[in-house]
Amino acid sequence: MYAMATGRFLNKTYAKQCIAEVKIDFGSLPSNYGIKIASVSPPGVGFNGGYNTEIEVKSKCCREIIFRKASKPFSPLEEDILITVYPMEIVEGWIPYTPSRDDVKMELSISDSEVNVTVFITFRHAGFNVTWGSVSRKDSRFIADAKVYEWTGPAAQVITVKKHTYELGKLKPGSYIFEFRANGVKISELSFTIKSSSNICALLFSLSAIAIAAILTKIAS
Repeated sequence: MYAMATGRFLNKTYAKQCIAEVKIDFGSLPSNYGIKIASVSPPGVGFNGGYNTEIEVKSKCCREIIFRKASKPFSPLEEDILITVYPMEIVEGWIPYTPSRDDVKMELSISDSEVNVTVFITFRHAGFNVTWGSVSRKDSRFIADAKVYEWTGPAAQVITVKKHTYELGKLKPGSYIFEFRANGVKISELSFTIKSSSNICALLFSLSAIAIAAILTKIAS
């Protein structure tokens, strides 16, 4: 907060004072929150009531407040503005939660062209629920959209990891993308390629030919 010095006539005399104005916008706060705005003494200066002036409002009553504080004539402002935001009541329930990219890990497994993707999500406490859903496909892109929720009430404060394996089935040779979403928001994706069996056979034949040639060379020598 920065105070602005201004002059005015007071009792037919010219007086100079400092005026501070603070505009507070809390339109995005939930309706069950309260806000306290107080002028308090600077740190280290004691005051019996803890504040000189204080107002208290509910966030649902208005979207913004303009708080003004004026000093005494020819005196600086010697107070701070303290804003406290707090929940007036705790409402327990499930709310949508979108994990960050860093919280999600994916592992790819390919066996005989059968493809599985395992998704791991790390949560900061135990109060989370995941509905993993199924996989949809559009051309070479697979999309999994999970529904993730957080419990707003008490929960065990332990790091929790949840995982699920999506089975993509047996795929033809080509390049593919697996995209993971949470509550409709793209979190991460991985790309992979299925090689054709003819390429594998050709590779094995080449390796066998090289091995046979090496044996014949050794016998001839």
